[in-house]
Amino acid sequence: MAISALNTAIKNSIETVNVGTESNPSYCGWLPAERSRAGLTLSKVKCSYPALLQYTDGHSETELEFITRHNIDFYLINPKPKQYDVLTIMEIHDLLSGYIYDFLKNLKQYYDCDFAGNRVRLVDQLPDGEAGIYFTLQIDVQRPC
Repeated sequence: MAISALNTAIKNSIETVNVGTESNPSYCGWLPAERSRAGLTLSKVKCSYPALLQYTDGHSETELEFITRHNIDFYLINPKPKQYDVLTIMEIHDLLSGYIYDFLKNLKQYYDCDFAGNRVRLVDQLPDGEAGIYFTLQIDVQRPC
């Protein structure tokens, strides 16, 4: 199945966020994901960290093409070090927050979008020991003619 224009723009917008340095660039990854009763089921896509999880609950590729306004949940995650303290987690969250604004700036080149609600800093919600920021974007998509 082909990926929608909206998902392509989301993927391209996060994968151009440089989390490395100018001389040694590194880019964010993107993963579509679904919530389940057992927790989170990730698709089988390898990515780099930090990774943007895009929750696909109730959003089919066809729906993304033809409905003009979407509220989509995201979770930007990064692994926690084996030994960490509160200051380390605060530092990770501050970096992730900057990456989210870079992502939003990139996505605004394609669509009119902004935050819908607060950004929530989370630490232990995923089983693999990641820290991250959960947020929702409201994205307005023009109907095709």
